[in-house]
Amino acid sequence: MIDKYYSGETSLEEEKQLRNLLSAEETKGEEHYSKLMLNVFCEEKAEIAPISLKTFSPCTPKPHKRAFLPKKWLYITSGIAACLVLAWGIIFYQHEPKDTAYLIVNGVRIDDEKRAVEEVNKQFAAISCQINKGLDALRKVEENERNVEEKIKFITNNIINN
Repeated sequence: MIDKYYSGETSLEEEKQLRNLLSAEETKGEEHYSKLMLNVFCEEKAEIAPISLKTFSPCTPKPHKRAFLPKKWLYITSGIAACLVLAWGIIFYQHEPKDTAYLIVNGVRIDDEKRAVEEVNKQFAAISCQINKGLDALRKVEENERNVEEKIKFITNNIINN
C-alpha cells in the first residue's frame, strides 16, 4: 500500500487508512521512514498559501482602461510639424528665373552684367599674367638650350677640323 501511495495510485479512502495505520503503530525500518514522510506531507498539505491563487488566475481579466499614450502625441505633433514645414516651403519658396545669369565673387552675388563682365575680365587678366610668367620661364629654358646646342656644334666643328 505504501508503494501504491508513492506512485500516486491510491484513493482518498486508502490514504486515510494508511495514515491511520502508520500513526497508530510503532514502526521500524522502512515503515518508520514512510511514517515520517507521510507526516511531512500532511504538514505541507495543511499549510495555507499567503496569497490567494485567485489573484493569479487568468480567468478573471481586469478591466483595461486604455490611456492616450505619449507616443501618439509625438506622432501626431511630428506629422503636423512636417505638414507645416512643407506648406511653408511651398508658399514662401521663390523660384529664381532660369534665364538670369549672375556671378559670385568672394561670396558676394553680382547681378549687374557690366560689373560681372569686369570681374571676369580681371580674373582672366590675372590668369593670363600667371600663364605669361610660366611661359617666360619656359622661353628662357629654350633659349639656354639653343645656346648650349650652338656651343656643342662649335666645339664639335673645331675638333673635327683640327
